[in-house]
This record gives sequence, structure tokens and C-alpha cells, in this order.
Amino acid sequence: MYKNQGVKALKCSKSILLFCCVSLDVQKRFGIRLRYLREQRHLTQLDLSAKTDIDESNIRKYEKGKVNLKLTTLERLAAGLEITLGELLNFDNENNI
Repeated sequence: MYKNQGVKALKCSKSILLFCCVSLDVQKRFGIRLRYLREQRHLTQLDLSAKTDIDESNIRKYEKGKVNLKLTTLERLAAGLEITLGELLNFDNENNI
């Protein structure tokens, strides 16, 4: 398995590259969505950190799309932003950023 990718290596290197790119793309899009929602609520990363008990450095990593998040972390972020988990993850529609 590739570290932090959660997918098994396939014999075809093109497939491996595709899986890695898709995963990174989702992480980046989630990071953009998280930052947008945080800024909409006039919260700093430190404010969100305090509301969620998640270290500020991790909030930065999430917003930069550098980390795969656990479901429990997603739930804490949603609670800190006072939205549902569904609203937090609704980043496929361009209107939702």
C-alpha cells in the first residue's frame, strides 16, 4: 500500500498514478471547502482549533490538502463549524465551493 493513500499498488503504473491523483484532488478540494466555510463564519484557524480541539497546525494541513482525515475528525470539524457532515463534504458542486 502507498503511505497515506489507502489504495493497493497495481501492476500498471498508470493506474497507480491515477489513484494517487484522484486522492490528492479530493484532499485539495476538501481543503478549499474547509477554508471557505471557516472564513464564511469569520473564524481564524486558531478559533476553529479551539472549537474542535484539533491542533491549529492540523487545521492548516487540512486546508492545504496535505492529510487524509478520519471520520471522527470530519465530525469534529462539522460540529465546530456548526454544520452537518453532509454540508461539510458537499464540495463536488462548484456553487458550494
